[in-house]
Amino acid sequence: MCNTTRSTTAVSKAVNTKSKKLLLSTTAILAGALIMPGQAVADNSWDYDTVLDGNVSKDVSVDTITDITVDGTNGFVEGNADIAQTHTVNVTGINGAKTFAYRDNRDNIESTLAGDLNSNIQIVIIDKDGVFFTDTSNIDVQGLVTTSADVAVDDIMNLQANGGTLVLNNVGDGGAITIDGNITVRDAGLAAFVSPFVTNNGTIKAKLGNVVMAAGETVTLDTYGDGLLEVAVDGELADALLENHG
Repeated sequence: MCNTTRSTTAVSKAVNTKSKKLLLSTTAILAGALIMPGQAVADNSWDYDTVLDGNVSKDVSVDTITDITVDGTNGFVEGNADIAQTHTVNVTGINGAKTFAYRDNRDNIESTLAGDLNSNIQIVIIDKDGVFFTDTSNIDVQGLVTTSADVAVDDIMNLQANGGTLVLNNVGDGGAITIDGNITVRDAGLAAFVSPFVTNNGTIKAKLGNVVMAAGETVTLDTYGDGLLEVAVDGELADALLENHG
C-alpha cells in the first residue's frame, strides 16, 4: 500500500505481462529470503568499514543497536549494509547535516534490511547488487533514496549547494529492489527507489511527500522535494519492470 498525498511513479518502460520479467522479480525476492539464514549475524548492523567523507561517528557499545551521528556536513560511508532482524540502527543528523549515504561494498550480495532503521535526516542506501526490505523491516526516516545505481561521493556531500539535486548514473547495470516491509518518510519527505527492477509488496507512507519508483539510464531526483522537478529520467531501459502491489 502506498499512502501519500502526492504519489509519482516514473516509468521508462514497464512490462507487467511478460513472464520473463515476472520471473526476474520473483527470483530477486527468493534470493533475498534464502540468503538470510546462511548469513553470520554480526553483533551490530551498519558497523561500517570506512568513512568516505563527512564527520561521521558510531556507537556500537550495545549489542544489536547501532547509533550513528552525522555532524555538520552530510556523510558518506561504506561497508556491509545489511540490517539483521531484531537489530536497530539510529542515524542522527546534527548541526545542519541533512543526508547520510551508506554504500554496500561487498561483491555479488544484495543488501538485506530485516530490522529497524530510524533517522531524522535523509538516508541514501546504495548497493549495485540490489536491496531487499524483508517483511520484518521497519524504516522511519526523514527521507529515503534506495538505489542500485552509481552515486558519487561529491554529489552527496554537495546536495545542499546543488539545491537537493541528486544524479544517479548507470541505473541499468544494477540489481533489483524489493520492498516487503514498512517504510515511513516524514512530512514532505521523498521515498525514491531507483533500479531496473522495483517491486513493492509492502507499505510505504509519505505524509505530504512523494513516492517515486524510477528506471532509466540516468535518473535525477529533487531529494528535498521543494522544487517543481521531483524526478527526471534520461534513457530508456527496455527491460525495466516497476511493480506496485502494496
